[in-house]
Amino acid sequence: MTPEQQQKVLNNIESEVKWYATYGESAEIKQLLLCQDRMTILGFTLAEIVSSAKLAYSATATRKKAKQIEKEFEYKQDGIKPTEAKNKAFLDIRVFEETENTEKAYFALVDLKRQQLNRVIEAIKQRISYAKQEKERTERMPTENA
Repeated sequence: MTPEQQQKVLNNIESEVKWYATYGESAEIKQLLLCQDRMTILGFTLAEIVSSAKLAYSATATRKKAKQIEKEFEYKQDGIKPTEAKNKAFLDIRVFEETENTEKAYFALVDLKRQQLNRVIEAIKQRISYAKQEKERTERMPTENA
């Protein structure tokens, strides 16, 4: 999934959450069910984004570590003392460090959004349940003119 597609999913989630925050309290059961369905589908796609972000972050961390070990070994082969070789190798992998930090932050962001989306979906389920109970209760009440 391209970054643009990922951003579109995140924007759609934000739109659905904003709709629920604005209209959820007064929405009909059918509207809430549709909102819940849309959020659930978006949640599935978001889980794919979270998984991809985790893989990217993990792969970069692994490449960084491998490159650091490789560089450290090269420096030691060139006769540089172990402590200095380790320090030089660390400086050589800064680009990996920056990429890893960016990917780690993105993973944390999308994972947090996934967790929060699940909480919103649970809130919608509770609101639907409450609305159904209220509807049943009012339907069972005797009319005043009877």
